[in-house]
Amino acid sequence: MEGLPQTEESEVAMKDLRKIEKKSKNKYNNILIHRLLSNPRVGLYFKEFLLNHAADWINSSKITDKDIHLEAIQIYCKLLEDLSYA
Repeated sequence: MEGLPQTEESEVAMKDLRKIEKKSKNKYNNILIHRLLSNPRVGLYFKEFLLNHAADWINSSKITDKDIHLEAIQIYCKLLEDLSYA
């Protein structure tokens, strides 16, 4: 992630992210999103991704209902704003 520096904390966050992905069995659904939002270390990097990369990623993808996905990103960003760690 280019917006945040690579530190020992970011390495720990990546380990947490891998654990979350493994528990989610690579299914990208609301359970995975909840786990990402609930983990303070991962949540900061997830927020950076949502704010700076997600829209471009969605717009360049083959997703047909892009507006709904972009709306979900806005909701997730709002949720992250409301969390004390983000």
